[in-house]
Amino acid sequence: MMNHVSVAYSGVHQAYQIALAAEEMGELDQFFCSVFDAPGKWGGVASRWFGRKALLNRRCEGIPAVKVREHPWPWVFHAFQERLNPWRA
Repeated sequence: MMNHVSVAYSGVHQAYQIALAAEEMGELDQFFCSVFDAPGKWGGVASRWFGRKALLNRRCEGIPAVKVREHPWPWVFHAFQERLNPWRA
């Protein structure tokens, strides 16, 4: 039986590079993140709303979008809060 890797994080840090390394080894099962800037993902929508520069650390060529599971609501809430009320963020 072959083991596979799932990567999850509560911040960006190096999680995208870890997921990419696991994918390049053929071991990535799932990558759990807040948003992932790719077509068909919440991060792709957010990129259009907030601009691609705002999601610079939320994309990584080489990680297949089908292996990504997003949980965007905390990030979206924070992004809107920061945009509407920047002195409280």
